[in-house]
Amino acid sequence: MSAFTTHFSFEFHTGIRDKTQLLMNYLFPIGLYILLGFLMGQLNPIFIKTMIPAFIVIAIMSATVLSLPGPLVSAREAGIFRSYKINGVPASSILAIPALTTAAHMIVVAAIISATAPFCLRCPGARQLGRFCPVLYSGGLRALRARPADKRHLIQLALRGTVVAADFPAVR
Repeated sequence: MSAFTTHFSFEFHTGIRDKTQLLMNYLFPIGLYILLGFLMGQLNPIFIKTMIPAFIVIAIMSATVLSLPGPLVSAREAGIFRSYKINGVPASSILAIPALTTAAHMIVVAAIISATAPFCLRCPGARQLGRFCPVLYSGGLRALRARPADKRHLIQLALRGTVVAADFPAVR
């Protein structure tokens, strides 16, 4: 097993074991999806057409903005990055692995939302999931690299991209 794979596996499992990351990666987006899904469908019937991509974008933004900075800061304060550098782990790997694991967690959340929303909330599902996953993954990576001023524009692009890529029957 390579060092990259070991580091990725450790970070992925840490994202599930750590209470704060578990809350921000899974419980908050799925809880918000359940709570707002039932309410917004009744209050605004037009929202039903774009419900799945909207909640996936909310999940991406909550995971990248709320859960990613905490572990990076605590690892830096604890000297973990220094020990990685001493042992020969490249700096690009140190910063890329948390972003990739967050994107992997978001794929799991997106799969949960995409699988349950058509049955629970009676909203239209994606017709082309093969095009939906790469757009979702690249949208998550773009959200990680964006400046704070670009976040609002990025949310609009990500929502439009997930709607178009998955061929949701939504108003374009």
